[in-house]
Amino acid sequence: MTNYLENIRTPTIRSRIAGWSIAWSRVANLLERVRNRRDVRTMHNLSDHLLDDIGLTRSDLNFALRGGPLDDPSADLTRAALRHRSRSRSEIR
Repeated sequence: MTNYLENIRTPTIRSRIAGWSIAWSRVANLLERVRNRRDVRTMHNLSDHLLDDIGLTRSDLNFALRGGPLDDPSADLTRAALRHRSRSRSEIR
């Protein structure tokens, strides 16, 4: 009888742990997106020279922030910086 009860309880505990793990990862993801948006808004305080040094423009920042308050702008900024870097390398050649 003990083995039967252990087999019933174990999947239930595992499924609860998995559920909490999924919930926690979603909360962590949400917090990371909010933090990334805050960081991009903070980048608006940088001078144009500093933005150019990291391969971005003010329009790149505005474009990245065009989404909703829970969208993550980091992928847009990464693409913009890579695009600017490839353009500057082609101009050097």
